[in-house]
Amino acid sequence: MENHQITAAQISASSQYDANLPPTSGRLHFKGGYGSWATRVNDLHQWFQINLRVEANVTFVATQGRYGISGQRVTEYKLQYSKDGISFQVFRQHGENSDKVRKIYFKLPNTSRKNRKAIN
Repeated sequence: MENHQITAAQISASSQYDANLPPTSGRLHFKGGYGSWATRVNDLHQWFQINLRVEANVTFVATQGRYGISGQRVTEYKLQYSKDGISFQVFRQHGENSDKVRKIYFKLPNTSRKNRKAIN
């Protein structure tokens, strides 16, 4: 994401607050525009999705808050993955019963084609 090998066309989201906060602004260390992606509504049904286009081993996921503004960040989310982009599985950290991810880095157990973060 950060190095732009994942194109803007591969990034989507459930909503965006306005034209200044699109999903493509959700890249790691993005400093342009308003510094982040933001949802239109604040509920548990919002998501940010990357289409990898081919099955791939995803080994790390990193998140950060909005550039230049402290306190605007997601602190918990569910990570989901899919091979077909229709049926998603929830990733659970080893030894955890909760869907909520709290650590910054972790390893996904399977290959996937699409990864989705459901914002909590």
